[in-house]
Amino acid sequence: MNASSTNPLYLPEQVVLMFKGLIDEIPKESARLIWSVVTQILFYHWASIMGIFVSLLIVFLIKAIIGEWGSLYSLTYWTLYAVIVFIVGLIWGPEVLVSDIYHIIYLIVLYPICYHSVARIWDPFGFRRKRR
Repeated sequence: MNASSTNPLYLPEQVVLMFKGLIDEIPKESARLIWSVVTQILFYHWASIMGIFVSLLIVFLIKAIIGEWGSLYSLTYWTLYAVIVFIVGLIWGPEVLVSDIYHIIYLIVLYPICYHSVARIWDPFGFRRKRR
């Protein structure tokens, strides 16, 4: 006997499949919603965001010069990460950011790239070699 939509014996299977579809679709819809909010905020408030970023960069550079380099490295890491994620979102859409493949690529590729790039950017200035 074939499964049909009118057979009540297959109702639990249909309910499970429906919930599985919802579980797959809800994160994608959430990512689209969050992406649209973030892009609108960036579009309308880009000058304020850049001002805050430059202010933080100046403060953290001063802290790095006197020996506390951790915050400068952290700001640079998260800025690189945010820029890469933004570019990925622009190219492939926000749905890719909630996929399992993206999380695997993050662990294998994106984290090491950002981590080593920060070291290549700031280590020539000798911030980590300074002692208090």
